[in-house]
Amino acid sequence: MFGGLSAEPLGGPGPAQLPPPPAEDPLEKVKRPMNAFMVWSSSQRRQMAQEHPKMHNSEISKRLGAAWKLLPDAEKRPFIDEAKRLRARHMRDYPDYKYRPRRKSRAGGARERGAALAAQRWAGYGDVLLGGGGCCPGAPRYDLQGPAGAGGQGAYGSTAAPYR
Repeated sequence: MFGGLSAEPLGGPGPAQLPPPPAEDPLEKVKRPMNAFMVWSSSQRRQMAQEHPKMHNSEISKRLGAAWKLLPDAEKRPFIDEAKRLRARHMRDYPDYKYRPRRKSRAGGARERGAALAAQRWAGYGDVLLGGGGCCPGAPRYDLQGPAGAGGQGAYGSTAAPYR
């Protein structure tokens, strides 16, 4: 159909065979059941990877997604039915299962790197912004507590707690 992709379910025309559910290990994470696209794409991905060994997995995924969208509903039906069967089996095997997506930590992610760069850029402006005398010699020094020697009052004579 789409670059040699067929609409046959996993393992041929019969239903897909899954391994038995794993032993009850509290540390082992129970995976979600496959949806219709995942049932179809698992065999198609294998086939496409064999036909195009140098193709990146991201490109294979894009092509599989486009091919799935183009499949008529009649050709998707066996995979939809298989996904329903897998979902029912999953519910039977794991009756207390509840999908709980976990946010992945973004250690060293772009947002954190951007914040670190911004902090570095603004670090040199601290004296100017806080009135440290960096802009004008003899200017009064203001910090987050207010003018120096203001008796603990905030800026402009306020007794409110400083913003932190």
